[in-house]
Amino acid sequence: MTGTTQSLLAGILLLLCVAVVVQAAPPAAVDGNIAPVPQSEGGTPQPLTLPLALGRVMAANPELAAARAASAAAEAEARQAGSFANPELSLEVENFAGSDTLRGFDGAETTLRLDQTFELGGKRAQRRAIGTAAQAVARQQQALAEGDLYVRTVAAFMGLLAAQERLQLAESRVQLATRTRAGIQAQIDAGKSPNIAGIRSQPLLVEARLERDRASGALEVARQELTALLDQESVTPLVVVGDLGALPELPATGDGETRETGAPQLALAAAAREQAARELAGERLRAIPDVTLGLGLRRFEENGEHALVAGLSLPLPLFDRNRHGIAAAAARLEQARSAEQSIRLTTAAALRQATQEYQARCDEARALREELLPAAQQSFEAVDYGYRAGKFGLLDLLDTQRQLGEVQSQLLTAQVDCHVVAARLDTFRGRFPLLAGRATLEKQ
Repeated sequence: MTGTTQSLLAGILLLLCVAVVVQAAPPAAVDGNIAPVPQSEGGTPQPLTLPLALGRVMAANPELAAARAASAAAEAEARQAGSFANPELSLEVENFAGSDTLRGFDGAETTLRLDQTFELGGKRAQRRAIGTAAQAVARQQQALAEGDLYVRTVAAFMGLLAAQERLQLAESRVQLATRTRAGIQAQIDAGKSPNIAGIRSQPLLVEARLERDRASGALEVARQELTALLDQESVTPLVVVGDLGALPELPATGDGETRETGAPQLALAAAAREQAARELAGERLRAIPDVTLGLGLRRFEENGEHALVAGLSLPLPLFDRNRHGIAAAAARLEQARSAEQSIRLTTAAALRQATQEYQARCDEARALREELLPAAQQSFEAVDYGYRAGKFGLLDLLDTQRQLGEVQSQLLTAQVDCHVVAARLDTFRGRFPLLAGRATLEKQ
């Protein structure tokens, strides 16, 4: 083999190595580690605050972990979309094992060739743009999952907090019923009340105990709901601490600011529309043919000489110009635009409804706490004192007890609803102020 031949072969191999090195890209690292959830020590229940519960859910909930994995996959696919086409190395042997002078390899021609396809029209850049748009969609889907978990966690936490207070109220009613029945029996024994009063008071303690049992069962259900979101099991009962009476105050909306502009639903719809637009542009570029260039070295065994071989190939768009692919992508873009408009309207309506519900439920909670509850408490204390003094009958006492219990139950329900609706309104703005250590949930 001559020096010229060796130089040509070395040049082809060098071109191959450079192409491989340029097009190789390191894979994106995906960190699937999740911080462990701290456990209570010493076998005693660890009180859980709302920010701590939200932090644990956001760190360890499998639904959110799946959304984050999908976002990481979309990021890796976006990087992969920008890769160059691989070169093709071929070795071709001709004119061997024939007849007469072409027997064996004496008349053979051996060709070593390197071919590279070059995408025209900016297809690679457009693929990268499509991948980036798909990555944005995945991130907004993750943000939507985060907002959903945020509201569900607030609802479960507040529901458990209210269930704990309902059980405490039920326990106090059992104690009250026990004292009331003992007082009635004392009046009967003293001849101040007829025996019928004792008969009427018999269901009082039974009903109070049944109410306590129902409250205990509801507490266990509420505890299981929050435990499921935390994705952890504990040998000790889950206990939460907080103040239901600290009703949330939403920040005022600035001039010209629409509260729904930060809604993950709208951001997701906009990202999907942008992805559809990028895909339409990509389908249009597919109609542009790509060119393939080749360069090789041919050896003639008959005389030992060498020669270069060059080639160019270009598909002729005679039958397939991707018209139907372009039409399908255009239809998907129109679908995405219509869906975005529909979501914008439904989000605005949902925002108005949630705002009205927030005002109604929080105003109801304030009225119950500041007006009805003190009045019901004062009425019960007055009737209870009057009953012991013989000025009121048993039915009056039982009626005021029932009214006080209803007001207390209504107050807990209204307070929970106020907190949950406020959390829903937070998601419309893309803000999660109850999370510990940060005022917004970053969209990566």
